Amino acid sequence: MRQHRSLAVGLSAALLLAALAACSSDTGTETGGSASSPTAETETVSPSPETESTAPAQETDGTAEADALALSFTFLDSDGAALADASVQLTIDGEQADYPTDSDGRLTVGGLPRTGTAELVLADSSGAQLGVLELQLSEGSVTDVADNGDGTAVLTVLSGTAETALTVTVGDGGILQCALDLGAEADGAAA
Repeated sequence: MRQHRSLAVGLSAALLLAALAACSSDTGTETGGSASSPTAETETVSPSPETESTAPAQETDGTAEADALALSFTFLDSDGAALADASVQLTIDGEQADYPTDSDGRLTVGGLPRTGTAELVLADSSGAQLGVLELQLSEGSVTDVADNGDGTAVLTVLSGTAETALTVTVGDGGILQCALDLGAEADGAAA
């Protein structure tokens, strides 16, 4: 009986030392004594949406980034002129972020889910609201946009498509109209 107890205590001590060694190799410190040269911990900081027009993909399980969608928008006023330096408030699944358009009225947002509802609120450079668009995202056998003419649209994205280009135009009464940007689609296909 005493021999089994000694064996159990010895085995427990060996397991404890192995666990400590494994933990110390993760942190860069040694188990006994002082650390010879601790490994510096680094943190990756993504730019805020206000300063970067492409939001980083949010990855949770390794497949999220591969399944994520990027939307490239071109925002135009009712006369077809680019809405330079406008701002877009994008809300998806309760997550809200504000993004600036560039001098050509363009904005690319990545890391988006392939299905769900996206609400876009477009404001001019002074902050006055220009329009709202509710965009239903879905996957299918083709890439297409069906604009309902009432501030809602359905975007169907071909499975496996990483990025889709859209043109959003300010319509009557603050209704945003959405269409595929076929010029950008052709440019992407040629590249």
